[in-house]
Amino acid sequence: MAELKLRKVGKSYGTLSVMHDLNLEIHDGEFWFSSARRAAENRRFCA
Repeated sequence: MAELKLRKVGKSYGTLSVMHDLNLEIHDGEFWFSSARRAAENRRFCA
């Protein structure tokens, strides 16, 4: 069977760290979904 493990995953834009030390385990038979709008699309909602 299958299993997915992610350890200490991070994301940054230049010097701006937007995510750090993400740990995720998905075991056999489990389903995981993540969705986010792109930053450019979100700008129209910012003041």
